[in-house]
Amino acid sequence: MLGLAVTACLLVAQAAHSQTNKDSTAATSTTTISEEEKIDRLIAFVKNMKNCKLVRNGSEHIPAEAAEHLQMKRKNHGSKIKTAEDFIKYLATKSSMTGEYYIIRQDDGQEMKLQEVLTRELQRIER
Repeated sequence: MLGLAVTACLLVAQAAHSQTNKDSTAATSTTTISEEEKIDRLIAFVKNMKNCKLVRNGSEHIPAEAAEHLQMKRKNHGSKIKTAEDFIKYLATKSSMTGEYYIIRQDDGQEMKLQEVLTRELQRIER
């Protein structure tokens, strides 16, 4: 179960992301969004997180840096990624160098795997 602080971090990110994509969300209510658009939204979701850091290979990064890293991985390995689920599984779950999971660390110290958070956000996007 999500801790309250992590939940607050995610709610802030969802609110910011929803506001940014208001027109896009309205348009998708009658159309299916592409896998590319879903991945774009997941990266934007990470970028908009507040009150947390993302831990990669033991180092903390602000959400914008984490989003930039995910975008770089997408650019370098994008031809292998066909779906948003592939993106989460192969690029946004753990380091390809060390095998360490990417972690969201809330300002109060609570932690959660980025994979779990993005999977939940993808489910929200697909509703």
